[in-house]
Amino acid sequence: MGALSDISIRPGNAAGIPTGGVLPDGADAVVMLENTSFAGGWVEVRSAVQSGENVIHAGEEFTAGKNILSRGDMVDFRSMSILATLGIKTVSAADLKINVLSTGDEIVPIETKPLQPGKIRDVNGWSLKSLLMRYGFDSEHRGILSDEGGNFEKKLKEEAAQCDVLILSGGSSVGTRDHCSKALEKLAAPGLMVRGINIVPGKPTLIAGCLEEKKLVVSLPGHPLSCVTVAFVLLIPLLLKLIGAKNTGYGTKLKLTAARDITARTGPEEFIPCKITDDGKIDPILAKSGYVSSLASAEGFICIPEVRETIRAGEAAEVWLW
Repeated sequence: MGALSDISIRPGNAAGIPTGGVLPDGADAVVMLENTSFAGGWVEVRSAVQSGENVIHAGEEFTAGKNILSRGDMVDFRSMSILATLGIKTVSAADLKINVLSTGDEIVPIETKPLQPGKIRDVNGWSLKSLLMRYGFDSEHRGILSDEGGNFEKKLKEEAAQCDVLILSGGSSVGTRDHCSKALEKLAAPGLMVRGINIVPGKPTLIAGCLEEKKLVVSLPGHPLSCVTVAFVLLIPLLLKLIGAKNTGYGTKLKLTAARDITARTGPEEFIPCKITDDGKIDPILAKSGYVSSLASAEGFICIPEVRETIRAGEAAEVWLW
């Protein structure tokens, strides 16, 4: 292993070779050891092989001049092996500086003990950071922003100035939406672009930006399930588009049979957390938008289009897996 062989093979000859070893001169195929027997200087081959079988030839996978990666391709575990094989240790890559802020006077750091009445530990900030990391985006959790109007607007501008993408959690909720949207409207053009999206959960999402400074601000709902739903459905593909990814697909989208009735209503596009049963069906996980436990066992979301009502057991439904 790791060196050229010092023997030559003639017709009628055979020699042992370790998996991954370099073929001796004159050899043109490899037969698996388990398909041979060795006795008295003879090798019995019990399985026929063709010339070139079980052999990788020089230039077979990567020919000279072949395009390996292109602008817009993702550098991840799939392409990393190609780069390593070809001895490429560094490549130019698009990157985003992403800051995450949780908002709300009721939100406190996760290490807070005891938890005072009316207070909620910061769930969204850390779940968002983890979700972004899963799809290749590094981010910095910048803490908790008070709902107080004047400070909110000042802090928002300061944070936006320090990053490419600012993600707020809770700034789109009913109680804070007004001064959050007003603060986003004051950004340089185009300012506030989206005030609510037609999905459940996650309707009160806000999207703003500044074209000249190349800033994007996304304000997600405060309820944990709503927050992660919008982050998965909208934020991840938006970020992929922002970095110029050639393929903005992620996760797995397919059709599976519903294990039981799934209640829905026409109007919004609905996303329901789900898991896959042992027989390959989708089983919805019924949860309120404020729940946190439903995502722990979820393998993705059932996507129900705006025009679709209840999906009956046995009918096909679209599922978006992580």
